[in-house]
Amino acid sequence: MKPVDSAAFGRRLRERREELGLSQAELGAAAGFSQSNIGWLESGVAKRPQRVANELAASLQTTREWLLWKEGPKHVGPSYLVPSKLVEKRKKCNV
Repeated sequence: MKPVDSAAFGRRLRERREELGLSQAELGAAAGFSQSNIGWLESGVAKRPQRVANELAASLQTTREWLLWKEGPKHVGPSYLVPSKLVEKRKKCNV
């Protein structure tokens, strides 16, 4: 398997989370991790981010390959779940 740059993984993780308008706690809940785990991963100190890439990619509507190596599509999934629509939907639910 190709080596993974943990710092770059953390930057991509944060970038995608922020694009979707998610907090660290929201992403953690969706992927089965704590907010502190997400913060730790985003800080770029994880030794083996490939161990959590599948769960995070699914929750971030991206691919494991994009998170790990910035290869392949950044966004996957139905077009109605684009980031702007997710934010609108969240705002309507919080009214």
